[in-house]
Amino acid sequence: LGETSARRRKRSAQSVRVLWRPFRMSAVANASKLLGRYGDLLGLFSILPLLAHLKFGALMQARERKKTPEVSLQACLPPAASLFLFMLAEVCSASSLLDPADMQVRKAVGEMMRAQRQGASNVAAAVETYEKLVSNSDVFDLVRFMAHFASLAALFGNVALHLQDVDFRVNGRESFLSGMKRSASHLLRNVFYNRFWFFAVLTVAFAVGNWSKLQIFFREQRTQEMLPHFAVLLRTLAITSTILWTSPTGPLPFFAAASGAGSIARASRLVVYERLTLQQLIGISANELTWNKLSSGSLLRSLRLFEGKTSVLGLRCSLALEVWCLLWLVPCALRQRRFALLLPVLALPCVALAEGGHWAALAEPFVDKAIMHVNNAAAVAAFMLIFMGGFATLMACMGMVKLLSEIHNLDKVKF
Repeated sequence: LGETSARRRKRSAQSVRVLWRPFRMSAVANASKLLGRYGDLLGLFSILPLLAHLKFGALMQARERKKTPEVSLQACLPPAASLFLFMLAEVCSASSLLDPADMQVRKAVGEMMRAQRQGASNVAAAVETYEKLVSNSDVFDLVRFMAHFASLAALFGNVALHLQDVDFRVNGRESFLSGMKRSASHLLRNVFYNRFWFFAVLTVAFAVGNWSKLQIFFREQRTQEMLPHFAVLLRTLAITSTILWTSPTGPLPFFAAASGAGSIARASRLVVYERLTLQQLIGISANELTWNKLSSGSLLRSLRLFEGKTSVLGLRCSLALEVWCLLWLVPCALRQRRFALLLPVLALPCVALAEGGHWAALAEPFVDKAIMHVNNAAAVAAFMLIFMGGFATLMACMGMVKLLSEIHNLDKVKF
């Protein structure tokens, strides 16, 4: 009761400084690598329920049609525009793989060819070779990109052409030939969609007419530095449109939970890799934060979010986009009770590493083992995506292999 106002302000400032501890991490490289691989793993797992719903959703609906009202498969999947934005985001984030001057694809293919030539005499040697391959950064990035892009391309083709509606449009009592005729007419009616081909022809004509200028534009260093940041914007638009235009049933809550945890992992990686402090994030130091400012509302007026260096402004923009994604994904994930606990569990390791306090110090000796386990899980998820997607995913994967082979002249390189 007898303490002065100055002492009260000092005590409140000290308590705020404890709450807003600067982000510190001794093993920055290992922690940022773990968070990046963890985000890639969650991105792969977020696609699995969409492919499973595409393949087996009609069977589940046929079994439960008498119990629940019929819900279209199209309403439970992201729209074609959102999937196309996801594909563009993946291409922009892995733009180095499509650059002929970059050696990452050649290094990855060379590593796989050398492992194949060495062979394995027993199971232990095969497991050791597999772990060596998935721990290689070049091989991991190549496999993850091909699996993620191929699965998204398969989803985009099925949703755009309404191929998931072909099977249950055919009546089981009609003959095989009439069923094939009905399926073929449905497919052709969606393939010859005038608006789609109009935009496709315009895009191809623009690319062919300005091919030399586009090559110069994409080879510039500023463009290559801008593409990863542009991927964050495209992913944000894709997630926003998915939540707005998709029914919050079926596989969407799991997709939202995994994607939300992936956003937290990417934001945590930025915080750890750039060693961001509170002053760099919001423009004011911890000493300026007091309970008086928080209660009076003057804190918002003192924030300097649009001041600072260009690099800091870019990091703030990336973090703001990840937070925007969370604002859309978290309510969708919490629509089902089982995902109300899944999202905090998936996000807790990311927050602990980014905070850099006691929990991060405890986890530091296990970071290397965690990286190895995340690599193995991501490789398994990538192969599951490729084979679960069926013929469309395999064709998209083979097309990407052919494209990379033509870009990097892999058939002429001696490994």
